[in-house]
Amino acid sequence: MPPLFVLAVIYSLFVSFVGTLSGEIDNSLLSYYHIQIEFIRNNLSLFLMTMLLLTIVFLLFSKSQSKNLLGRCFRFLQRLLAVFIVGSFVSFLLLYVIAFMQLNTLSLFASVTPKILGVETDSERITDRLKRASHPPDIVQGSEEENLLLAIATAQSGKNSFYGSRVVSNIPAFLIIPMKRTGAGVLMVGNTLIVARVNSTGFQDVSPVVSYLLIKDYFPGRDVKFHPQVMLLSRVEYQKNREADFRKKLDVFDEVQLNIDENIEQLTDSIIESQQQLIETQERLAQMRAEKEREYTACVNEGYYEGGVYQRVNSREDCRERVLGRDDAIFEVNQEIEQLSNSLQQDQEKLEAYQFYARYYGSQKTLTHQESGYVSYEFASFEPPETIMIAINAQDDPHSLADYFALLVHEYLHYATFDENGDRLTSAFFVEGLTEYFARNIVRSGLGVDTNLGYPVNVKIIDQMRRRVAESDLAEVYFSNDQSGLEKLLDRVYGESFYKDNLLTLETLHYSSSKDQILELGNEVMGVIGGPHLSEEDLATTYSTFR
Repeated sequence: MPPLFVLAVIYSLFVSFVGTLSGEIDNSLLSYYHIQIEFIRNNLSLFLMTMLLLTIVFLLFSKSQSKNLLGRCFRFLQRLLAVFIVGSFVSFLLLYVIAFMQLNTLSLFASVTPKILGVETDSERITDRLKRASHPPDIVQGSEEENLLLAIATAQSGKNSFYGSRVVSNIPAFLIIPMKRTGAGVLMVGNTLIVARVNSTGFQDVSPVVSYLLIKDYFPGRDVKFHPQVMLLSRVEYQKNREADFRKKLDVFDEVQLNIDENIEQLTDSIIESQQQLIETQERLAQMRAEKEREYTACVNEGYYEGGVYQRVNSREDCRERVLGRDDAIFEVNQEIEQLSNSLQQDQEKLEAYQFYARYYGSQKTLTHQESGYVSYEFASFEPPETIMIAINAQDDPHSLADYFALLVHEYLHYATFDENGDRLTSAFFVEGLTEYFARNIVRSGLGVDTNLGYPVNVKIIDQMRRRVAESDLAEVYFSNDQSGLEKLLDRVYGESFYKDNLLTLETLHYSSSKDQILELGNEVMGVIGGPHLSEEDLATTYSTFR
């Protein structure tokens, strides 16, 4: 059955090149047969029709004289299955032969000129091409020379196919002719961007355009500013800029402290006034009760003497009816006293909270001064109106690409929402929380990687809010810097004055450096919005793995 054998080999090769991997099976052979079976399952109707057609063709052209039609069909299917198993295994071996030939051919041609392979190495041309694109490119990491060759082969073959992701990468390096260094930080093959060095001028120029496309792809109907200037800095360079950032943070503490002091003063005045009103109202109530008692007594005792006997003219029932109008007034005053008492108690509780926060922010300023000498592994900041600074390691980390884009997209969103007229969301918790929430979703949607670098509790709280608040509504208030809209949106969902009552808790959580306090405040907010209990694991940040 040579034709069927050739057909089985071609079919298996085709599936290996076009089939998309699903799941994580480390063994290449098992992964190979898994994708073959998945392809059949996903195209079961076509597969069964093909089997039926092959059986009919076999019966029509078979030279067998046996009249047992069912037996002939069964024997044919048995031989077909055997041919498929052998053919698929031969196909599996051929894939490695093809990969060996492809990689060595690529290496030879790339040593002459990468353009002959459709590889663009000029970052300016790559940037121009991306600026004309309507969707973000596929992205492949290639940090070392042998990895760069694999990245080019993967880009040509498709990084999600079995051949592109499993076969090409499994060819031993000693079997591949060394590739001549291109010196390029980024390369492009078709719609695939290959990042050879994150810490390069080429990637510095290309990355904001890619970030723009990632954001536009996630928010297709929204105008996004195009493009900021990205500066890649060393740790030492970033340290100098970070000092200015901490000074700004200290200014924020001063603003918050001033706001707290003003609230303490207002609450103190309000408490004194409420206490005075309560005393005056209680005195008025006592006076009204006394007047009622005097009127009732006078009514009961009203009368005249007749024959030496004092005759009362009013019954007790008549007198009670006469003073009945005073009961309504007394009831209203009682209600007023109850409201004043409740308001006084609430103001006293708020005053205690503000006094606590005043002490807290005083200590936070000291901690911030101490933290100013610390620079995290990888960090970024937006400097208005259009500069984004990112500090990265001098050595490229092979898994840093997704985290780099998570940082850049985060800061790009700050750039995109920056308003030169001064319109902004006033809550640091929501500014950073919403920015990180959207940045993570954008990277997950565009790169297929989950990131977890910054503001973990902010994101978890906003993600919980997202269960009752539409993401489109959050995006609208975020991009329009609609502070009033944010307050109304949350108050409508969680109750009147939710934003005002919980703002200080959220701001304190955002600036806190104490794990215990973050958990305490985070769980306090989660309790209000109906979220799950947070643990220390929810405070951790992790580096992602990009493939």
